[in-house]
Amino acid sequence: MMDKERVPVTPDVMSLSYVIDYQGEPAAEVLRKVVTAEVDKAGKPIVAWQPYCTIPIGEKDVDLGVLLFPDEKRGLAQVKVLDFSPEAFPYGTVQLMNFTTSKIAVSIDGVSFTANSRASARYPKTFEKTSTCRFFMAAAEPSGEQKLLRSTTVIFRPTSRYLIFATENLAASEDARYRTSVIVDNLVVRPTVAADPTPAPKAKSKAVSEAEGGTR
Repeated sequence: MMDKERVPVTPDVMSLSYVIDYQGEPAAEVLRKVVTAEVDKAGKPIVAWQPYCTIPIGEKDVDLGVLLFPDEKRGLAQVKVLDFSPEAFPYGTVQLMNFTTSKIAVSIDGVSFTANSRASARYPKTFEKTSTCRFFMAAAEPSGEQKLLRSTTVIFRPTSRYLIFATENLAASEDARYRTSVIVDNLVVRPTVAADPTPAPKAKSKAVSEAEGGTR
């Protein structure tokens, strides 16, 4: 909800959705569309909008990344809010998001960093050039057992920022218990249009201007 208007949004699964320019209350209310069992006079099902989650927005928040964790049984979602501004999360950096009951460790070209259960951690270096690196990811379970989750080679670029997720399904088998995924946000640089030094001739009719708008 933005004031009294509803702004449609379809969250993507494990990827970045388009940007919403929100201007409203400090607590942004997100609703979900529900088709009820009731029908209108024409016999069509009545659609209702029910609360889904609330996103807290601080006075100094400018660019937020919002993660939604749906609870299908209750029809609600838990919210995790990240400072997604380039100052707090610069391009060329890697951030680990640990949503498991274990401690997760990541090693990139021999430099390691860890995130405790339900916490996050940042790779201590920033990539200033395109680099091909050895990547390892492991879980240190509460029992003390070490479990290797990923071993691969990854290309990191200074024009990208990386969110690495570790999630867990306690009901799955031991081999399928952990799941890892990554979201890559690439810096989009729009080309600069050179100004035409030749002045445009004056038109006799009224000029009509057009504004371009878009989302990403």
